[in-house]
Order: sequence, then structure tokens, then C-alpha cells
Amino acid sequence: VHAFAGWPGTRAKIQVVDNNQKINTVDLKIITTIVGNDSNCKHDEMCIFFYGEALVVPCANNSLLQ
Repeated sequence: VHAFAGWPGTRAKIQVVDNNQKINTVDLKIITTIVGNDSNCKHDEMCIFFYGEALVVPCANNSLLQ
């Protein structure tokens, strides 16, 4: 993310399922990231969630990308 800050920028496409089970694709522009670690985090499913105002993406070895 840091290597592409400014130009050309970093983007990610995430599929979101709404309450009606409709799948929508959201295009995100990533400005900054923080790598975290949570030993209590279970990665049985790839579930992206919000923690406060941060979007959190579970990664390998109990790491989190915020």
C-alpha cells in the first residue's frame, strides 16, 4: 500500500451480501493500513468487519489488516 500511495493508488474489490442475499461489489480505495495481531481471532471464515471506524480484514497467522 505504501509503495502505491498517491499514484497509482491501491484499490480492492470486496463482495458484500445485503439483507436480501443480493451480492454487491464495492470498489475501495485504500489510503493507509495497519497490520495487527489478535490471538483470539478465529479465521474459520473470511469475514471482513468494522472495528470502530476501521475496516478489518483477517489474514494468515491470526494477523489483521486494518
